[in-house]
Amino acid sequence: MDPISTGLASGFGLADKDTLLAMTQKRRELAFGLKVLQQEAPHVPSHAVGQEYTAHFDFFAPGEPAFQHAQKTIGQRIGACLTWLKDDYGGDETAFPRINWKRRGKLGDSMLSLNVRTSDRLPDAMTLHMACL
Repeated sequence: MDPISTGLASGFGLADKDTLLAMTQKRRELAFGLKVLQQEAPHVPSHAVGQEYTAHFDFFAPGEPAFQHAQKTIGQRIGACLTWLKDDYGGDETAFPRINWKRRGKLGDSMLSLNVRTSDRLPDAMTLHMACL
């Protein structure tokens, strides 16, 4: 159960890595400059009509005990890459309400959003986002 999402999700670990996942991560490296070793394994959410992904941040909240180990071992999550896997659906925009911006991609589109300020790499509260289904 996820408190911010009522949909389904699947994550991929090291044992799940195959050619397609490796190629996807390499394409992200080439497109955005984030080395494969800096990337987390892909996470694939899926939402049906009536389900939601409420407003949230993708950075590790400073001082939050649940994130202390991750911050010490892998560091802050500086960005998030969203790739659209289908385009035959209604709604499903990604919205950033604090900057009044929405995006609905097409099949194969990707979007990189930074989770931290470039000036000091501290979490950026303006990155609050959600799925509009």
